[in-house]
Amino acid sequence: MNTSRTSRTIPLSPTTLWYELTGHAALFKGDYKIVKNRGPVGDDAWHLFNIVNDPGETTDLKEKMPERFEDMMVAYRTYVSDNNVLPIPEDYEYFNALRSYATRTQLKAHWPIYAGLGIVIIALFGFFIVRRFRYPARLNK
Repeated sequence: MNTSRTSRTIPLSPTTLWYELTGHAALFKGDYKIVKNRGPVGDDAWHLFNIVNDPGETTDLKEKMPERFEDMMVAYRTYVSDNNVLPIPEDYEYFNALRSYATRTQLKAHWPIYAGLGIVIIALFGFFIVRRFRYPARLNK
C-alpha cells in the first residue's frame, strides 16, 4: 500500500452528499456541485460547478450542462421530499434567529449568575438609598 502524500487530488466518492442549512443548500455528486446561497451574500439562485477543475467555483456550468444540472436538481428535490425539509420563510433572517437562540440558551444556562448579579445590584441600590436618607448632611458637604 502506497501511503505517500504525492497525490494532489482528493478522490471523490460517487456517493451523493447534500445539505440544507438556514435556506442555503448544496448537493455534491462526483466532481460536481449544485449550490444555492441566500442573501445578503448569495443571490438565491442555483448554480452548477465542477469542484475539481474549478475549486474556487468561479464558472457556473448551469447553462452549459443543463442535463447534469437538472439531474442533480431532481436528486436534491428527492432529498427534500424524503427528509421533510421545510422551506425557509421569505422574512427569515439568519443573524436575528442566531442572536435570539444564543440569548435564550445563555440565559437558561447561566440564570443563577444573572439572578445573583441582579440581587447584588438591588442590594447596592438599596444601601445607597438608605444611606442618602439616613445621613443627608454628610453627603452634601
